[in-house]
Amino acid sequence: MLSLFINDYGPRHEQHLRERILDSASSLIQEWSGDCGVHDRTPDRRDTGDRAQLRAEIDAYVAHLYGLNRDDFAYILDTFPVLRQKEEKALWEFMSKRKCLEEYDRIATIL
Repeated sequence: MLSLFINDYGPRHEQHLRERILDSASSLIQEWSGDCGVHDRTPDRRDTGDRAQLRAEIDAYVAHLYGLNRDDFAYILDTFPVLRQKEEKALWEFMSKRKCLEEYDRIATIL
């Protein structure tokens, strides 16, 4: 079922991240090792890859679990001005908010 949503949302340039996360799910094991983590940090320690994607998915699921509508979730994301400023300076967009809202919308179609 997850594979149905891989190409249906988000920017095309992030498709490889979603595919990598889905592929890695089949190799999960019960014991933690250094290979279990997700990485993809830029030199200035910005999470733009797997970690950012997973964090957005978790945040979106939590928003749904708390019964937040999309506008309320977007408002909450806007209450992090320092994150917004740092991301807009480094990435030219508020990437965390965009990813969270994309995931919120995608999950809404599943639930």
